[in-house]
Amino acid sequence: MAYRAERVAFSYGPRRQSTEGGMEGWALRGVSCDVGEGEILGIIGPNGSGKSTLLKLLGALLLPQQGTIRLQERPLDSFSRQELARIVAYVPQQSSVIFPFTLAEFVLMGRFPHRRTGGVLGGFGWETAEDLRAAGQAMEAMEILHLADRAISDVSGGERQRAFIACALAQAPRVLLLDEPTVFLDLRHQVDICAIMRRLNREQGLTVVWVSHDLNLASQYCDRLLLLQDGALARLGAPSAVLQPEVIESVYRCPVLVDRHPASGVPRVTLP
Repeated sequence: MAYRAERVAFSYGPRRQSTEGGMEGWALRGVSCDVGEGEILGIIGPNGSGKSTLLKLLGALLLPQQGTIRLQERPLDSFSRQELARIVAYVPQQSSVIFPFTLAEFVLMGRFPHRRTGGVLGGFGWETAEDLRAAGQAMEAMEILHLADRAISDVSGGERQRAFIACALAQAPRVLLLDEPTVFLDLRHQVDICAIMRRLNREQGLTVVWVSHDLNLASQYCDRLLLLQDGALARLGAPSAVLQPEVIESVYRCPVLVDRHPASGVPRVTLP
């Protein structure tokens, strides 16, 4: 098991127990789930349902105020930052911040958790030949190696998103956490990124936890889906078990049609 979360709760502000025993003011309320080694888990739900909060808790960017999270059977808070960064990589929602680096330099920063003193190769002074090799392999995996010497400010949004994921892959993690990696991307770049993640998952056993607003992409590429509603777990299971019309209509509060994708056979959600 990669992760096990038990009754995890988190709030960004004041919170209290309601008179009915519920939890008011919490971004997450008593969420329990697990993530299997080598699976792709999609976290879905409406805006404000707690998707990004749960992902940040799994990445130890936030600490639960109630409940526990274990990674590889160890309490998540028992890992040092460097130790955790060698296991888990986190890619935030697409950033508008432009860095004054080439793509190669930016991706190489993903090797920082593996740094050793005394490195003399490359442009930062600490990287080794192994670091340069890992960064090159990450760029090749994300199909941006030909852009290595381009300034990150001079590439398209889709190429920049690939660079962010390549930087995470350069960490050589066992778990990759992605917060809406396809948002703002055109159809081709969405499919390309999803296909690459699936290939790395199948070929290298990479565990992927992926927040998505796109129910159909999540259905197509994820092994299981975790559906959140108002900070609570609404449903967890295979796409066919989660993407039921009555479940989606209840959580998203709108009518939907659910049928099967004509090629893959996975559930497909459309508006009537």
